[in-house]
Amino acid sequence: MNGARRLGPGHYAFFDEAMHAGAQTRIKLEALLQTALAKDEFSLHYQPQFDLSTGKISGMEALLRWNSAELGSMPPDQFIPVAEEIGVILPVGEWVLRTACKQARIW
Repeated sequence: MNGARRLGPGHYAFFDEAMHAGAQTRIKLEALLQTALAKDEFSLHYQPQFDLSTGKISGMEALLRWNSAELGSMPPDQFIPVAEEIGVILPVGEWVLRTACKQARIW
């Protein structure tokens, strides 16, 4: 249904193997995201932000990464929208904030 909607009004789509595979992947991704925090599969990578007028570091950006034991390294653009849709983005966001603050204290 969503595939037909993306094509615009008056379109239809038949369920096929590609759709089935996509649905299976999505279901697996959702299930794995539900347990990723408990399995400690997330990490943060820090990217400095520079003040171009002084050349000094003015801040840091914390970039969330997910290294799934089953799926391997997952790009944020693939897992963050799903985390938002299934309601796990708030605990993940809390983890990010807590972890980044701990690291900032160490620095």
